[in-house]
Amino acid sequence: MKTADSKLTRKQLKYVRELREIFAIFDLDFESVEHYPEKEERTAHLERILDHIVRGEIISTFTIMDDLLTRDLARAILEPRVKKITTSNRVTCLFEELTQARLSMIQKLRMLRLIKRVPKHIGDRIIDFNKLRNLAAHRFLLHGSKPAQYRGRKILTLECIKAFQADRKALFDYFVFTPLRIKLPLRGT
Repeated sequence: MKTADSKLTRKQLKYVRELREIFAIFDLDFESVEHYPEKEERTAHLERILDHIVRGEIISTFTIMDDLLTRDLARAILEPRVKKITTSNRVTCLFEELTQARLSMIQKLRMLRLIKRVPKHIGDRIIDFNKLRNLAAHRFLLHGSKPAQYRGRKILTLECIKAFQADRKALFDYFVFTPLRIKLPLRGT
């Protein structure tokens, strides 16, 4: 029996209907795979869905982490000069400039390390995410004869996905909840 709190709102019901339709359009329904006539066709269909979902999470995670890294870099550059760092137009403008500059995630990490201390395990995970994103973005299949790996594990395994998720949470926690620790004074301050 559903409680009043567990009922979906109109907007949520609309999302559920749309997601079902989108999954049908993209042929991502894994629940009815037993209706496929051939064993090989079922396997290929399930592998494609798994690849699709994991690849989407990899690229989404990379995008979020790149954004957080860019924001942290902008704050670190301007922190000694700006009193209210969270509401500063200067930080927003610098963030936009850094985004437009199309620096790689590794270049941003190097720049951030010049300004503040970044723990080794955080830097290592950023580098790992960057490698995995490049692989996911430029390789047709994540499985196959040479499967994609993340930190020495095949990415399309439950064990690896759990490790990926734990690393993603650690990075998110670091960028969102760790206050800035400036390493070197900036020139001219």
